[in-house]
Amino acid sequence: MAIASPLRLRRCAGTLVVGAVAAVLAVPAASAGLISGLVGVNCTSGAAVRPFLPWNDSTKYELAPNGGFENGSSGWTLTGNAQVVSGNEPFFVNSRSDTHSLALPDGSSATSGPICIGGISKDMVRLFVSNAGSPSSRLHVEIVYHGLTGGVLGLFDGGYVSASGTWQPSPQMLALQLPLLGGAVQIRLTPVGSNGAWLVDDVYTDPWISN
Repeated sequence: MAIASPLRLRRCAGTLVVGAVAAVLAVPAASAGLISGLVGVNCTSGAAVRPFLPWNDSTKYELAPNGGFENGSSGWTLTGNAQVVSGNEPFFVNSRSDTHSLALPDGSSATSGPICIGGISKDMVRLFVSNAGSPSSRLHVEIVYHGLTGGVLGLFDGGYVSASGTWQPSPQMLALQLPLLGGAVQIRLTPVGSNGAWLVDDVYTDPWISN
């Protein structure tokens, strides 16, 4: 007879404890309003799409709130000299009519609005980037995790993106394994190093393990 691993046993025990709540939270993005009420923040979720299919990534993602920056900086908190500028990533994965992106010079940062998550959730992040500055500059991706009460419970390292010259998709970044009960996350983007000239566009997440 097969013996369940300790990790599986812990997950099963957690499921028994929170059963009904987890069942409500581990649903498609249509329940974003319910989760918003539980976490105490106004988090949003978009339609599940496959924007990175041309790059052999069939994962379903959701566009982060104003992740294409077509509504200016609405929903984002910008610091330093970060600003929304004219010019879109050339693949137009969100819409052929898109015309804007986000510029992140040295000393700046950008933090998205809250994004709903639920269930045992892997928060996958992928975006389009360009760096016309020093190739030694990198873009740091972090995840701000909010628990069910809305408070910030942790800041998780999503990794670093390197790029030079032309637009390209970032690697697929598995930022963290989120707690069973879900909540909401925010994406924080910060250039590190010096003499970078970053552009960011079409920020996507896979917060529901929709693949």
